[in-house]
Amino acid sequence: MREDQENCDFFDGQRVPQSIVDADYTLTGPHRGTIQVRAGAFTMAGVLSGTLVVFGGASARISGEQRGTVGIQPGASVVVTGSIFGTVGVAEGATLSIEAGGSMVGTLANDGEVVVRGLLAGKRSWTGRIISGATSSTWSTRPARFSGLRSRWPSGLFPMRVGV
Repeated sequence: MREDQENCDFFDGQRVPQSIVDADYTLTGPHRGTIQVRAGAFTMAGVLSGTLVVFGGASARISGEQRGTVGIQPGASVVVTGSIFGTVGVAEGATLSIEAGGSMVGTLANDGEVVVRGLLAGKRSWTGRIISGATSSTWSTRPARFSGLRSRWPSGLFPMRVGV
């Protein structure tokens, strides 16, 4: 992973260069700022507070925690076995897979393909496909992991789990 000196983010008034991944890389600790995955396979086992952009031909696996925005460009794929808290944009020709035990809580704008085997909670808009990866094709709005909390969720904002 290398620093992009031309583009930067600001945290607590401090300039933070964006990071570029152009070969296989694993993030194991905390990171603040934008990470652009331009090539290779990126694994996030740590915590990212910021933006993750995955370009076509590259892939990412989120086994840690993402706090912020995820942008998945055409020809890119992201697999989630950890957690995303924030906004995810899936472009046409891109794929997001939320695996069993994984979760995505926030806003999803899907023009590509999303496979849900884990937890998807929040506002959703799409022209793409959302596919149930469970053996049952039933969608459940019963908040399995948030039992007893449904009355606290704002209207239209509740957990969705497939095959519950």
